[in-house]
Amino acid sequence: MAAARLGHVARCICPHDTETTLGAAGAAGAAGAASSIAFPPPDAEGGWPTTTGAAETRAAAGLDLQRLEEAFEYCRRSTPHGGLAVVRHGQLAFEGYFGRAHRDANPDMASTGKAFCSVACGIMLDEHKDKLPHGLDTKVFTEEFLPAAAFPLDDERKADISLGQLLCMTAGMHGEGMSPGVVHGQVHPLKAVAVSTFQPAVDAKFGFKRGGNLQDISQLDMSSITAPLWIEPGRLQLQLTFTARRERCAA
Repeated sequence: MAAARLGHVARCICPHDTETTLGAAGAAGAAGAASSIAFPPPDAEGGWPTTTGAAETRAAAGLDLQRLEEAFEYCRRSTPHGGLAVVRHGQLAFEGYFGRAHRDANPDMASTGKAFCSVACGIMLDEHKDKLPHGLDTKVFTEEFLPAAAFPLDDERKADISLGQLLCMTAGMHGEGMSPGVVHGQVHPLKAVAVSTFQPAVDAKFGFKRGGNLQDISQLDMSSITAPLWIEPGRLQLQLTFTARRERCAA
């Protein structure tokens, strides 16, 4: 649904051009690819160059401000909280929010972040093949990638977790909430984990506390590293692969 809405917005704004980058808070991502990469300064130093008024938006970004406003209204009617940001030719051509959303809001992104994280890792693996020769099979829980405070590992099985497993959510780590796990087709209810087994401490090198509430990501602690495993790393992936092969054979 979100992809369909975004496609409709893109056609409204720029029906004959695919070089427009769209961002819709809460329901959108990106449509098309920018012809060149822009790196604006931080907001404290001015941030994105921003167009003002219909004439400047047309001249600098090549977009129709009225159509942008219509696209924003379309987004506003689609969800109670969200926003629309449109960047083209290095110009922030439109930015608007509604409901509880605003520019500095920090909502729970939930699974929205998976796509961005996967794309970023894909770019990283492509640009740094010499540093990550094993690609998605790279073991993550090593001293090369994690801070000293993560060692020794609270579960030796974590040494087998690969980058690909983390991206595919098959590393076996306990997630948030009360969603059950499924092993060989059988549902396994998971107990909510509240407190890390690590005692709070300040790492001399990295200067942050470890331990604390595993569900509170606002604390810059070790919660994502000390989250317990509910299944062996990769076991779920093997089950999914087996199931997919069995379904293909049955077809």
